[in-house]
Amino acid sequence: MADINDIVNVVISNNTTAITVAGFSLPLFLGLGKGFTERYKEYGSLAEVGVDFASTSNEYIAAERFFGQEESINKIAIGRQDSTIVTYTPTVVNSATYSVTLNGVLFSYISDASATAAEIVTGLISAINAGAEPVTASGTTTLILTADVGGVAFSTKATTNLVPVYSTTETITDALTAVQSESNDFYGIVLHSHTKADQLLGAAWAQANDKLFGTSSTDTNIINQTEVSDTTSIATALKANSYGRTFLFYSAEAAKYPEAGLFGSQLALPAGQATWNFKTIVGVASDNLTTAQRANAMAKFCNIYVPRAGVNSTEEGRTSTAGGYIDTVRNLDQFKSDIQVDLFSLLVNNDKLAYEDADIAVVEGALRARAQKAVDAKILASDPAPIIIVPKAADVSVNDRAIRLLPDIKVQCRVAGALHYLDILIEAGV
Repeated sequence: MADINDIVNVVISNNTTAITVAGFSLPLFLGLGKGFTERYKEYGSLAEVGVDFASTSNEYIAAERFFGQEESINKIAIGRQDSTIVTYTPTVVNSATYSVTLNGVLFSYISDASATAAEIVTGLISAINAGAEPVTASGTTTLILTADVGGVAFSTKATTNLVPVYSTTETITDALTAVQSESNDFYGIVLHSHTKADQLLGAAWAQANDKLFGTSSTDTNIINQTEVSDTTSIATALKANSYGRTFLFYSAEAAKYPEAGLFGSQLALPAGQATWNFKTIVGVASDNLTTAQRANAMAKFCNIYVPRAGVNSTEEGRTSTAGGYIDTVRNLDQFKSDIQVDLFSLLVNNDKLAYEDADIAVVEGALRARAQKAVDAKILASDPAPIIIVPKAADVSVNDRAIRLLPDIKVQCRVAGALHYLDILIEAGV
């Protein structure tokens, strides 16, 4: 796919870069479920997700957080980490219906009055193997679905009395790359997995691919050990790698994907309009932490979700690098993308921009206009005002002129940032 970076190359010296034009309000949940055969699919509501995934699935639980905030996004994407084998364990109930839908085709078995797991599995194997789907059913007390020779992708959804386990040999890195090959129109990333190894792979991939990765952990070492003592937690590892495109939560309810809830509420707002600090995540309980526990988490750049003055809120909206904040990353990514679109449109919509000062001034004007819009959006500070620097045609090297490159364009600016804390002195007299 042709990349606009080849035409308008923008480098943000704050170690943040941008993605393609679409997707700054679109988060991706990378799941292991098999609700569809593609690697990428977009959904406009929780009900739509429920068509492909059971209400107990990680995909559905994450979608509840994405869509369930007081002010939420209206679209999400779900990506699929490849799995060729699915094992279903039946919850044994007499006279109950057990159903598996394969590639949209329903296969069912009704247990008898003295049900056993073996009976249920045998009944489903018989029904599925009599069908024409590219799947072989096997097992004794668990139902094992295996892709036929060649590994043709298949989708599967079962009733909640069949509990799935998905087997995969594909890494998170390869899965995200495969998803991206189908669509790059997403920005935020949440993984189904909260294991440390997978989280580190997700963080590294986001860092290399201009995305924003959110994750969470129940590891109490994050809050109970000091930064010096904690050598094993994901918080320590992320900070050690200075992952400026990753944010981490400590949460006892990580299984509910609080990171998806924060994406759901904050990506619903335009860039520059919110800090990711002091936000309530609907559907997730807060953690009552001591002062020491809070300090331990903060020292590792790990966000927390705690009650203050009767309000559950996030603290501090940070990424896993010194001085990094989630809103700053998103804001500068949006600013860079806007510059690329503006200047690419300028090149496309003019018959020609000559390599002379008068037309270089047109480029300068477009940059100045975009910088002012970023100031108005509270992405950039108004004081000091952004400074736009472009070279004179006569000062450009012969080599750059020969390849028609205008180098050394600079936007000097300060990010608007946000107020997180207030220090007030009251001097009361008598």
